Amino acid sequence: MANKCEHFKAHGAMLNLQPNNIHIKNAKIMALAMLTLLVICAQNITQAAELKTTAKYAYIYDVTNDTILYQKNSEILIPPASLSKLMTVYMIFEALRDGKVAFDDKFRISKRAYDRRGSSMFAQLKSKITIHNLIRGLIVVSGNDAAIAIAEGLAGSEEEFALQMQQKAREIGLTKSTFGNATGWPHENQKMTMRDLGHLANLLITEFPQYYHYFGETSLKWGTVIQPNRNILLEENIGVDGLKTGYTKESGYGIVTSAMRDGRRIIVAIHGLTSSRKRSLEAQKLLDWGYKSFKKYVIYENRTIVGQAKVALGKQPEIGLIVSEKIIALLNIDKTEQMTGEIIYVKPIVAPISRNQIIGQLNVKGQDGYQYSVPLLAEKHVAKSDPIDQSVDILWSWADKYLESLF
Repeated sequence: MANKCEHFKAHGAMLNLQPNNIHIKNAKIMALAMLTLLVICAQNITQAAELKTTAKYAYIYDVTNDTILYQKNSEILIPPASLSKLMTVYMIFEALRDGKVAFDDKFRISKRAYDRRGSSMFAQLKSKITIHNLIRGLIVVSGNDAAIAIAEGLAGSEEEFALQMQQKAREIGLTKSTFGNATGWPHENQKMTMRDLGHLANLLITEFPQYYHYFGETSLKWGTVIQPNRNILLEENIGVDGLKTGYTKESGYGIVTSAMRDGRRIIVAIHGLTSSRKRSLEAQKLLDWGYKSFKKYVIYENRTIVGQAKVALGKQPEIGLIVSEKIIALLNIDKTEQMTGEIIYVKPIVAPISRNQIIGQLNVKGQDGYQYSVPLLAEKHVAKSDPIDQSVDILWSWADKYLESLF
């Protein structure tokens, strides 16, 4: 699917948006006593009601268009198992980027790391392994031994590392997740949401592109042991290039994965599947749905006039309101999508007014509520009127307020 915008003409503030047509209702200007102009670009949310998934928890995010495509129980905290190793990955990637450690530095495999059950890179007790290889052991084969070695190497102990994970999680916008260890091993404090996992995956991709290649490795040989990457979608030729799988008896099979197709990146985070096969099939289905079911539409071109506002004490009675940037919506092409626009400004707008002065705000909303907010600018300069005209304006303004009070 080409990363292309489809253009529609729009000439008002209230819209009824459909995939193949844009229909404009009569413009309605709302004057409010208070106005917030600081929110310029809010995250788009587009929910497709017809999508059904067998995953108990799901979150689908379009990175390229900064749009949440789908959510299902995405804010519920669950045991994430090895998916929480993505936070361990973030910690070591950040340490590398900030120069605190180097790829050829070595961390020791302690008895705690060696004895930890579950998935392993099969590192030898007391051996010293480079950070480069520990990252491979952590990401490719989900090694608990590698995770603990990294935790102890960075923080001195896994307990201290978990505290640092928790602090960092809040700093980077993981609003609910909590951590008790570096591996995802069952622990009362080891909980994450699908939304947090999707956000974390986005950070790993966008903040550390120089390290992201580790997620694409399909196998790891350590000593005489060769193990495949558990993310089998890497070899399906569908654009998948990361990230991580996980399983716990309590919450089932999960995966956080990402793909790039035709210049567009999508992240899928799901959990609660009943087998590794169903996990992979469902992730692939959701990726395909995300790519095939959505298209970008231009709602307003930059500097389009979307409404008129009354001017007080000016040489012109009204001023055109123009959008300060192009407004693009990512819409489901298989269903009618209702969108409305609301113009908000402080009344009255008093002259003089400069061209491109911020005098209002346009809020575009969809079926799921708030979508996008952009400042509205004055179309042109409006000079102050002479004293006689100002007196007439004041009388009209008083009459207008009186009539409004009657209704």
